Amino acid sequence: MEWRGLYPPYRHPKSASSLKECIKGAKHIQECVFEDLELKKKVFKEMDQLVEPETVLSSSTSCILPSKISADLTHRTNFIVSHPVNPPYYVPAVELVPAPWTSKDVMARTQALMVEIGQSPVVFTREISGFGINRIQYAILKECAHLVNSGVVSAEGVDVIMKHGLGCRYAWMGPLETALLNANVKHSYKEQQQHTSWKTSGYVVLYT
Repeated sequence: MEWRGLYPPYRHPKSASSLKECIKGAKHIQECVFEDLELKKKVFKEMDQLVEPETVLSSSTSCILPSKISADLTHRTNFIVSHPVNPPYYVPAVELVPAPWTSKDVMARTQALMVEIGQSPVVFTREISGFGINRIQYAILKECAHLVNSGVVSAEGVDVIMKHGLGCRYAWMGPLETALLNANVKHSYKEQQQHTSWKTSGYVVLYT
């Protein structure tokens, strides 16, 4: 296996006997406890009392809004969500989602760190339920369920569409890049596809 970035995981693992010892001198802390709001708040409250003023407090949460976790922290301007995609050593995307009070410096430093270790960060301008990956994933799951429940295609067929169709395509080219391949310019694509997209998905694909 060839690792991306400068810091392959588990190259120099260290253990600690206490949280204080674990985070001493840390510049960036990545929390990965269970997806439980109260548990995350408890962990960050404890770390908040121990960290240096410039330490980045980052959560791996996939769906909890940053503001809900960090609202009561003393160092809340240092808080950010850095949501990786499992398995992160194969899938490089990571969503960087700020709370309303997250500083621009923390956003910039976290983005730089993710690039340095070989990830592909996506910077959000504000928090939103589901972030980006889950919102897109939910839209796909909704249509997959509709196709199966309507008897149009089997569950196995839907998985083939994703594994051997869209999954392969999107691994190389994003949906908006793909859309522009189907038209000379963005406005002609809008004219070509808006009726089809409206009938199948309930919305019109628009470019501005």
